[in-house]
Amino acid sequence: MKSQSVSRIIYLLLVLGFILGLIVIYSTQNSFGGGDNFSHYKFAHWGWKYPKLLFDHWGKPVFTILASPFAQTGVNGIRVYNLLMGLSTALIIGELARHFQFKNRPFGILIALFTPIYFIMMFTSLTEVTFSFFLTAGILLFFKEKYLWSAVIWSFLPIIRTEGIVLFPLFVIALGIKKQYFSIPLLTAGFWIISFIGYFFLDEFWWLFTKLPYVGNAKNIYGTGSLLHFVRYTKEILGYPLAGMFIVGFVIILGKWLTTDKRKLTSSFFFLILIPGSFLTFLIAHSFSWWLGVGKSLGLIRVMASVTPMAALTALIGYNFLENWLRNKNKIISRIFAVLLLTWIVLYGINSHIGGFQISRADRLMDQAGDYILYNKLDEFKVYYFSPHLMTKLGIDPFDHALSNEGIPNKQNPGLTIPNNSIIVWDAHFGPNEGSIPLEKLLNNDRLALIKEFHPDPPFKVLGGYDYAIYIFQKKLHQKNTNTDLEGYKEEYHLDFEDSYNTTNEMAYSGEKSLAIVPSQTFENVLILPVNQISLKQQQIKIEVSGAIYSNHSIKDSSPIVVCSLDDSGENLAYHVFKPDLEKENSWNTFSHTFNINITSSKTAQLKLYIWNKNKDTFYLDDVHIKISELDPSH
Repeated sequence: MKSQSVSRIIYLLLVLGFILGLIVIYSTQNSFGGGDNFSHYKFAHWGWKYPKLLFDHWGKPVFTILASPFAQTGVNGIRVYNLLMGLSTALIIGELARHFQFKNRPFGILIALFTPIYFIMMFTSLTEVTFSFFLTAGILLFFKEKYLWSAVIWSFLPIIRTEGIVLFPLFVIALGIKKQYFSIPLLTAGFWIISFIGYFFLDEFWWLFTKLPYVGNAKNIYGTGSLLHFVRYTKEILGYPLAGMFIVGFVIILGKWLTTDKRKLTSSFFFLILIPGSFLTFLIAHSFSWWLGVGKSLGLIRVMASVTPMAALTALIGYNFLENWLRNKNKIISRIFAVLLLTWIVLYGINSHIGGFQISRADRLMDQAGDYILYNKLDEFKVYYFSPHLMTKLGIDPFDHALSNEGIPNKQNPGLTIPNNSIIVWDAHFGPNEGSIPLEKLLNNDRLALIKEFHPDPPFKVLGGYDYAIYIFQKKLHQKNTNTDLEGYKEEYHLDFEDSYNTTNEMAYSGEKSLAIVPSQTFENVLILPVNQISLKQQQIKIEVSGAIYSNHSIKDSSPIVVCSLDDSGENLAYHVFKPDLEKENSWNTFSHTFNINITSSKTAQLKLYIWNKNKDTFYLDDVHIKISELDPSH
């Protein structure tokens, strides 16, 4: 068949795929990827109102910026964006197949699209498909000898998915062997471009380093597993036939390079390095990450969708080999084989993760909780939540902190620092894990009233082994101290960090844990308190702060700075800093400090106490005690 006719078939397939894809998107919901779908959507959607969100490190800036126009129409809009990215990636796979003069280009495109994990990911709001587009586009440019552009395209990969950095040694090797020495520095172009643009919104140039969300060890939350975890999920990632063809294709191209090409730096060598090499490097990196429990890996097989198009292109070589072998035996058998294999791949690709096209049981129950809140008009009060799906259901701006807040500011005493009548929606997945709030902390809090609970039937377990359930609490009206002693009203907070997120048991001043602050953490919130919860008669209040700090080096001249600020809608109204006077090395140092600060009556203002790790040190914080009180009116 002529190349022009093949191209027409390819374009027809892709247009048909887009039309069918739109039907799927607007007739289904997608729960594959869980709450991350809604988290990525909220950054892309609300980024036009709050531009800083476009540069949120967790949200992945390149993905967020590209998806944001589509996200303005809702969650399905961002799914349309992913569908377009997936179809575009498949088209590039076809172009690569043409470059290498592979037969059966349409078949290669179809197996790329219907690879089980890739097919379902095209209908989510997640980042992997965008990563695959940039990877394949860069590889196509490389083989077309557009080396400078290929390096620039590849340079954005770590800003789409952080682990993309593991592929950079392959790119450096390929560019270096091609003697494209001026192209190698351009592998950092994406970093400089995004850092520069983000600087105008974040007031910091090195934010891609300082705000990296994957530092620290979270084995206790995310767990760890077998080194062969991803291999054991071959059926769900590639499917066995495609995996078999990938192995055959890899062996064929490797054999060609070793024998026919005599290990010279031919096109086969660069094919091995960049195409199956990318897939295998990604697989190995994630396998070790999950096995060692580093990088906050959850062992999610969906990450492999980032590189499965590379496996599909390699598998096309294997398919062509098998088809030629069968054709030499019997042409009819070869045609039957092709039809049966393609039918199986398409049907299995569609059905392997068919449950992902339905709303998850957890989100279905969360919808019931959302309906209860809307029916009883509880959304008139401030809503504290943990599941990102809830805000989409309620239609609340999740970044307007006068209306809602993700998580609870005071994890030690959840009912203390939130406005009266506030609603807390705790769920067993996000609440105890990302939110670090055990259910008992809420049930045993005398400032909170349990008003409704939801349990699935039949029950099921979620991350951490918890039985899934949703509990809705409301903050009781709390009478403040009205006596007329010298200091009048007082609020006290003691933070021992025993139940807090990102704590460590390596050091402790008392108890078993402390808060570890590492060089990548420039700021660490200790307490965020809505001002309307203080309601003091005096405009000026007294704050007494004490605690203990440990460092394994002298921090007399580089100790952390404690900051107290009063902020209202992004405007700083008051600011007080002090530097603890710490002398002891390799030991716990206690500190205390008292200061006054002017307060405001604004309903949206927040009083924040945080640590400024200005010198990028490592230290531990424990037993922080904060007392807020009225000044003696006689002074």
